[in-house]
Amino acid sequence: MKTFENGYEAYWFLANHRVTGFAGTSFMDVLDVTIMKVDPTTHRVEDDALGIPSLSRNTEIEVWLESGPGYSDPEGIEDVASVPIHDPELDCGGPTFEAALITLAEKVAAKYGD
Repeated sequence: MKTFENGYEAYWFLANHRVTGFAGTSFMDVLDVTIMKVDPTTHRVEDDALGIPSLSRNTEIEVWLESGPGYSDPEGIEDVASVPIHDPELDCGGPTFEAALITLAEKVAAKYGD
């Protein structure tokens, strides 16, 4: 499995990758970033008895990333190169943006190759 030493390596891998850095767009155009408070034992947003996110349980901050390949019309009729497709298998997170970015780059490399 390909590994990355830091966020710089991960970012430029993703920016230049054929899946996440597809023609006509920037890697940042296919990246969704969400900052959440999660339960430190489950790494999920846990709800209280009323179905509302629990302020007492969700105390750890995580950066969540979603990304995926771009869609391009195989017949070339429409210019849709900048339409990202969410790939749930790439969903990841970490305690920092850099940690999450490294995980995302590793998942892209594992699924789609170098």
